[in-house]
Amino acid sequence: MSIRTFWLIFLKVIGIFLLYSSLSVIPSLAAVPMMLGMGAQLEETIVPLIIILVSAAVYGLLVYLFLFRSGYILKLLKLEDDFDEDSIELEVQPVTILTFAAILIGGIMVVTGLPTLVKEIIACISTSHLYGAQPSLGWTLYYLTQCVLGFLLIFKNKWVVDFIENRANDSIADEHQDDILDSEDQ
Repeated sequence: MSIRTFWLIFLKVIGIFLLYSSLSVIPSLAAVPMMLGMGAQLEETIVPLIIILVSAAVYGLLVYLFLFRSGYILKLLKLEDDFDEDSIELEVQPVTILTFAAILIGGIMVVTGLPTLVKEIIACISTSHLYGAQPSLGWTLYYLTQCVLGFLLIFKNKWVVDFIENRANDSIADEHQDDILDSEDQ
């Protein structure tokens, strides 16, 4: 495996983990309309809304760069420049490593989300039965989504890895075409 391939795989694994971490922004975004429904003034919710939208945009940009433009990050950080060897002796295909990472991160999502999902479901049931109040479903839906996405990463990892690989290959082709056009202009 070449040093470049190693770093590209490593950056894509970071991208998958960033995608998982970015899910935490969704409940915060759902909290703003709930604040308005509880009597908060629009002026009080503008700053939190802007902060949430900016953080979602930053997460989205980072996920896009790490998953689909990892070659750009590799060039920008010059990660492959300080190696004497041209390759690392690994007998593992890049797709296998990405598959392993998808399964691992999916497992982490399920393991961290499932107990909290059960706790939130119990809290919703007890809130509605004991107090007669309308339960808040925001966090319950968040943890349900986390568990579903975790199970999808575990059981449909081939689809996820194929999607990442196809998008990455498209971006590599675009970068290659840009390099050809730049060399023709000179």
